[in-house]
Amino acid sequence: MTDQIDRVVEAIAGGMFHESMKTKLGNLEARRNELEAMIADAFDENPVLLHPGLPDRYREEVSLLTETLNAETTKAEAMTIIRSLLLDIRMIPDDDALSVELVGELAGILALGA
Repeated sequence: MTDQIDRVVEAIAGGMFHESMKTKLGNLEARRNELEAMIADAFDENPVLLHPGLPDRYREEVSLLTETLNAETTKAEAMTIIRSLLLDIRMIPDDDALSVELVGELAGILALGA
């Protein structure tokens, strides 16, 4: 945008002038001002802050989930549900070891905890 304004100004300074150039320059400057105002407004917004107790709450929930998944009465059903959340499990060579990549809804849920 600034480059376009500079070119119009240079053309006028070089002796080239048409009424349409004045209109174009006015439009470019108005658009630049509009964009600068939008950028300034974007930085005025307050960031979304997470509750300070969220990590502790998450640990509690994961602990409860672990207990539930390991209970003999619910283990089979839990495994079926977990499998339904996975689309693919990929084994990726990584130096002398293998990395596991989970693809699907479960992968997104686990990434939240990382």
